[in-house]
Amino acid sequence: MATPYDLFGTPGYEQLLAVLGGAEEALARYERAGRLSDLERALVLFDALLTRAENIDLRSAAMNGVGMVLWSRYERFGEPDDLDGAITLFREALAPYGAEVTVTTPSYWTNLSGALRLRWLRTRDARDLGASVDAVRTALVSTPSRGPSRSNRLNSLGDALLSLFQLHGDSSALAEAVTSFREAVACTEPGRDEGVWARSSLAEALRHHHRWSPDGAPEALDEAAALAREVLAGVSRRHRLYPRFLSNLALVLTDRHTARSDPADLREAARAARRAVAATPAGHPNLVQRNAVLATVRRLELVRAYRRATGLDITDPGGSGTAGRLDA
Repeated sequence: MATPYDLFGTPGYEQLLAVLGGAEEALARYERAGRLSDLERALVLFDALLTRAENIDLRSAAMNGVGMVLWSRYERFGEPDDLDGAITLFREALAPYGAEVTVTTPSYWTNLSGALRLRWLRTRDARDLGASVDAVRTALVSTPSRGPSRSNRLNSLGDALLSLFQLHGDSSALAEAVTSFREAVACTEPGRDEGVWARSSLAEALRHHHRWSPDGAPEALDEAAALAREVLAGVSRRHRLYPRFLSNLALVLTDRHTARSDPADLREAARAARRAVAATPAGHPNLVQRNAVLATVRRLELVRAYRRATGLDITDPGGSGTAGRLDA
């Protein structure tokens, strides 16, 4: 008969493990289908575990779980307190271990990195971005060379490096980001979510490579467009990040239209941008950015219509710049 205690004498240890498993399953269901009832269920179970558990590992797992729920809630509703709370909980989950590496601490470091970078996108506090890079590098040191965990953490590193590039214009950070995303794609098994994130991120990095490259790197835009379409084809329209993926496709196609004046790219960009705005809740932190992408596309449509109506080869009055990356 299995013991009801762990090595530290935690009462009801097996039952608490079952609660943890149920919470993680509910959160995974939310990630797949976006049902708020699953997110609420996950929060109830993680909170129950945190209230009852004395075992350090279980308590840290519960704190990490509540942090993930708050992060998901921030991505959906845009409440800054949720993101701040997630960062605090990820740090508290790591605190008991110090420099010790366990099977779970790399995941906690990765989650902390992602939440810090997301807060940097809102506040532009460079300290958060620096801490994000340090956290994910810490996670990668103790991550096996293959498998979904490696892909996820390489993708997180690439995201942080891409943000460093956006902050400082550091071309070496951009180059390392592209390499990290390619490695993340390469070590992901077909059909896994990690591959979706890695392809989406690689498309964004390649778009920046095009804009930064002296010759425009046209092949980078073609690869970015193919990746962005592949991402959308691989996820449900109900997926919580579907609006982000639509907006990222619109950005890539807008850049390619600006470079080549292909009307098909502009038409597809317009469809994607409009759908992204329509699918983004009112008050969401990225709604303004997605409306900016749509406004850029609409301006290009009007310029093209004017040229066709007048036969004049006018200069685009607004320049070729587009809005930045949408991250939630």
